[in-house]
Order: sequence, then C-alpha cells, then structure tokens
Amino acid sequence: MTKPAANSAVSDRDAAIHARVLDVFEHQSRTVGPRNVVISQLVGEVGISTKTLYRLFENKSHIVQELINSWADHWFQKREQGISEGLPPKERIELLITQWADHLGRFSREFWRQLERDFPEAHSIYRKHYQVFMEHSRQSLLVAIRDDLNAGLALSSLMALVDHAGTQGVYDRHNMTRRDALVEVIGLWANGALKQEYLS
Repeated sequence: MTKPAANSAVSDRDAAIHARVLDVFEHQSRTVGPRNVVISQLVGEVGISTKTLYRLFENKSHIVQELINSWADHWFQKREQGISEGLPPKERIELLITQWADHLGRFSREFWRQLERDFPEAHSIYRKHYQVFMEHSRQSLLVAIRDDLNAGLALSSLMALVDHAGTQGVYDRHNMTRRDALVEVIGLWANGALKQEYLS
C-alpha cells in the first residue's frame, strides 16, 4: 500500500521540478532567446543538479518544446473556462486576445528569431498549436456570427484587425496602448459581425 504513495510523491516532485524549469527557462530566455540560456545558470536558479535536469529533459530543444506545449495547455484551458463560464463572445475574444498580447509582449524579437531559426521542431509545434487553437475558436464563434455574413471571412477579418492594431507603430501613432487599441478594434468588429443577441 505504501509503494503507490511513494511513486506518487516522486511523480509529484518531478512534476513540480518540471514546471519550475519551464518557468525559469521562460524568464531567462525572454530577452536573450532560448539558444542563449546557459544551462548552469538555469539549474542554479531552479536549485537542481544538471543530472536532474537531463533526467527530465533530453536537451535544450526538449525544454523549448515543453515550454511551447505548456503555453498551449494554458491558453486552451483559458478559452474553455470562458466558454464554460458563459462569457459572451465579445468578452471571450477581448479576454483571450488582450492577455495573449500581454504574454507575447514579454518576449524580445530575438526570442522569436531564435525559436524559428534554432528550434524548428518547437516552432513547428507552436504553429500547429496556434492553428488548432484558432480553428477551435472559430468553431465556438460560428453560432454568434450574423447569418448574412460569411463566417470564415468575418473571423479572418477579426485576426487581420487584431494583427494591425497590435503593431507597435500603429498603436503608438494613435497615442494608444496595445491593449486599448486591441479592445477598440475588437469592439468595432463585434458591433459589425456579431448577432445582436450576443452584444448585450
């Protein structure tokens, strides 16, 4: 009877270390990029040995892939939470897009450059998660799009507006924060694209 508990304790401890490694790795890589994270500094901040790190992760590329997977888990849970809590479509869109923009804003251009150039497998995972997330989001919003509109075009137009408003040169030129610019264009889109009963 005691053996499962011991195994569970080991598993819980490894899970906690795994999460801590990803958290510290993300923080260290935001500015310098994942390639420039120094493993000795990573394990030092986490408080584990290099041996423990490589027991949980095969290499740095594996750490980056697991980081991207953890992002996907987090954002899928957020989206599902908004749906289960009955948030109106506009509020769900606003919440997810503004929080995602805040998340992306923590990372330097160098981070994204290195992710694509030096960690192609992780970058591919990122793109796949993004595509799946967008498709699931599209499906969850279809019912709210006005019947006289092409739902696919309406939703792709939303993303074009978001990309435009989230560009620093654009929101700076209009003397706005990124968040305020995103909220404004989401409101503009929602008022034109959503059925009236989903706007109240």
